[in-house]
Amino acid sequence: MKCWLIVLLLPLCTMGQVNSDYKNLVFEGGGIRGLAYAGTIKVLEEKNIIQNIENCAGTSAGAIAALLISLDYSASEIDSILSNIQFQKFNDGKGGIAGKYKRIKQFYGIYEGKKLENWLASIVAKRTGSPSLTFKELHQLRLHDSRFKDFYCTGTNLNKQETQVFSRFSTPDLPITTAVRISVAIPFYYQPVFLDSNFRQLLKPQKNDYYQIMVDGGIMANYPITIFDTCLDNCNKPLSCEHLSRNNQTLGIKLERPEQIIADLSMNGATAPFEIKQFNQYTWAFGNLLMETLNRRNKNELEKGRTIFVSDGHLSPRVRKLKKKEKDLLIQNGIEGASIFFNKT
Repeated sequence: MKCWLIVLLLPLCTMGQVNSDYKNLVFEGGGIRGLAYAGTIKVLEEKNIIQNIENCAGTSAGAIAALLISLDYSASEIDSILSNIQFQKFNDGKGGIAGKYKRIKQFYGIYEGKKLENWLASIVAKRTGSPSLTFKELHQLRLHDSRFKDFYCTGTNLNKQETQVFSRFSTPDLPITTAVRISVAIPFYYQPVFLDSNFRQLLKPQKNDYYQIMVDGGIMANYPITIFDTCLDNCNKPLSCEHLSRNNQTLGIKLERPEQIIADLSMNGATAPFEIKQFNQYTWAFGNLLMETLNRRNKNELEKGRTIFVSDGHLSPRVRKLKKKEKDLLIQNGIEGASIFFNKT
């Protein structure tokens, strides 16, 4: 399988080399498998691509990777941070089973997400001195120091039933940690984030309050590769636009099953079949079908020539503690995917 994958990727290597003047990076969501991005970022740094990047975007785990680059963390630092994330330690909230029931009934999620947001705040504070740094403030830092990048991430607005992009343009005064917390807010697992009409967070919303419920950006825009494209329909929403002008200065990184990478590169846009022999394979296949249905839109044309495909090693994205061999596999897959794209085998 691996040999065939390399052979199929080789025709696209030249396409990946056509434009070395990348200005935008986009990372797909992928749960705990996002550790693979540490390997990809290592290659991007070695090829001096990171230093020319101006904008970073991502969804869910991809938003965390994009945030770290935006804050000028090095590849080795990102490797250390992502390798040591223990998502299960973010499972917060008191009261045992009764507390979980109360939270999911009142706030629609088992875990509060406060520990996760506090961890994100520590990451931001270490680089900027401000745990509540906003999108606007990050942009001001970038104007004085090009090592910083403008940051974008996606969430899903359940009230409006649409993707919400968080950026210096749409939400300048929102703390970037809140935006990332939204982007990784797996429905029912983490409590959603409640925002008022001015995008200010409501920690304990009341029934009479007006609020927008924000959850995981991966529901509708798990791979926001078009976020820096130009919409030709005058709607200024490239993630949902039907007619786009591609931004060829955008480079995306996407996690896929090895079988799906082969299917993607065959240019037929088909979803690769699953072998289903066990219950966990059944649930994974079902979840994959839902995600592909919600996110697939002119898929090959939008991704072709500007996506680094990274094998997920057939690992599930569910929250759990990764074994060392699984971590090593993901990081190596990230290195190999980027190396193949740039014709370095």
